[in-house]
Amino acid sequence: MEFKIIKLPKERWEEYKKLRIFAVTVDTLAFWTTPEEDKKRTDEDWMKNLGDNSPQPMFFIESNGELVGMIRVAINSGEKVKHNAFIYSFFVKPEMRGMGAGKALLEQAISFLKEHNVKNVYLNVTVTQENAIRLYKKWGFKVIGKYKNILNYEGKYYDEDIMCLSL
Repeated sequence: MEFKIIKLPKERWEEYKKLRIFAVTVDTLAFWTTPEEDKKRTDEDWMKNLGDNSPQPMFFIESNGELVGMIRVAINSGEKVKHNAFIYSFFVKPEMRGMGAGKALLEQAISFLKEHNVKNVYLNVTVTQENAIRLYKKWGFKVIGKYKNILNYEGKYYDEDIMCLSL
């Protein structure tokens, strides 16, 4: 399978919107928003993390010109904490999982963070996301804490593990 990692130009924001709403629909517990909430976002909201100058850059992965995955990174800006970053919105379409797309996105994100002198990379993962947890542990992420009952979906509460990778 041939993959290409890109930073999506702002003009392609509708493709990002489509992928995100699909992601939130199929992996509901992996995101803090619902499809309904994401559908209410403005065009400007969708564009703000795209392009080369975003403060929270996103990387996308394409297969045959179609977006099949995404990852967003956020580096803290404060002087005392700028060595820390977070990974958000990591998603690969189900039919592309196990083919190297997730690995390629994570590799791109971590490489970018290393180039920006980040020492610690944090992420949250819902405890039901066993495949994601396995991937993160394979990369060296360690569970350092837990958010109890952080998500409430359809009347049921879910915990999230807080994970950290020291670079």
